[in-house]
Amino acid sequence: LNKTLTIAPQLESEVLNLEVDWKWTLIMESWCGDGAQIIPYIHQISELNPKINLQIILRDENPQIMESHLTNGTRSIPILICENAKTGVEIGCWGPRPKAVLDWVEQYKKENPGYTSEEFKKGLHLFYTRNKGEAICSDLLQVIQIWKETDSNQQ
Repeated sequence: LNKTLTIAPQLESEVLNLEVDWKWTLIMESWCGDGAQIIPYIHQISELNPKINLQIILRDENPQIMESHLTNGTRSIPILICENAKTGVEIGCWGPRPKAVLDWVEQYKKENPGYTSEEFKKGLHLFYTRNKGEAICSDLLQVIQIWKETDSNQQ
């Protein structure tokens, strides 16, 4: 995926023009299927601008951080946390899946009530493959724009 992914031009431009210092913390585990699809994009995006410092931490080794970033009461991952690198103030977080993927999951479960875990995983990865990162880039563009606004309002 690292060799073939493409960052949407509008997202790339937004990141290249960031003038704030951010620390991104990505909560992950190696077994996470969504993470396998999403992490390469987050990494590539963070590499576009030296003002973004990305660190990846493991969910199970950092329960306190994970517990403060639950999704509907669950320890869903990946979760991307953005904070101002100078002040240490958290600006926001995103995850565990892009909205388009959440919508796909909801529809899949409705249409396939007896699905197996294996069938679901196959369908999920097929969705990510066919989508070619558009859902990930779209969500991250929106959230980065929100984080920029939030960060500037806190200064």
